[in-house]
Amino acid sequence: MENQREIGHPDRTSAVVLMNAFYGESPGLRVPELIELFSNRELRALALHFLQSPQQFAWLIDFQRNLQPARSALLR
Repeated sequence: MENQREIGHPDRTSAVVLMNAFYGESPGLRVPELIELFSNRELRALALHFLQSPQQFAWLIDFQRNLQPARSALLR
């Protein structure tokens, strides 16, 4: 694993949790749009546009925040 790290005290560690971690290629995996935007080289120009404009970045964050209630309702 590329980001593999040793656990300094395995005798005092009951679990390790990886959050928001994606490793390797997975053709069927759909990552969240915000992660896709900032991790896809083909979208680099668009990502830089959002980062250079505080107003556009704020719009993007608000858009993602507003998607969460709709997604939660779909999962019920």
